[in-house]
Amino acid sequence: MLPKNWAKLRGNDKWIDVEARVIESCVRDLDMLGGPSSKKTKPMYFAALVRIAWLDISGVTHSGEFEAPEDSPLFQLIEGDSIAIRYNPRAPDEFNVRGLARDQALSVAKKVVFATVVGAVVILVCFGPELLIIFSKK
Repeated sequence: MLPKNWAKLRGNDKWIDVEARVIESCVRDLDMLGGPSSKKTKPMYFAALVRIAWLDISGVTHSGEFEAPEDSPLFQLIEGDSIAIRYNPRAPDEFNVRGLARDQALSVAKKVVFATVVGAVVILVCFGPELLIIFSKK
């Protein structure tokens, strides 16, 4: 779907494009379910927690934060970088980062595929011989 049609569908086609400045960016290590990894488990993946600030059309400063998965170009943002966003003129603290939803969806899809493959391998290792016997009988 074209970006303009997607924006219209989501209702943010009337939002205002501005440049936001990255205030802070820190990397978090997360477990498979997206929570912080513990000392007992190794991190499964990483995400950047990015805090940004921008000025609305009145000159008032607003800020927000978003999480960028490690395979997103947004993961590379550091303090002082600029990023294009769109904000809601009716509620200026509400914003949208282009490409973030796509990057997050791809990250979730990769995790689902990974979990499916791991689950299939576990099933084959645990029940493989029994499955071979069941399916070899006619």
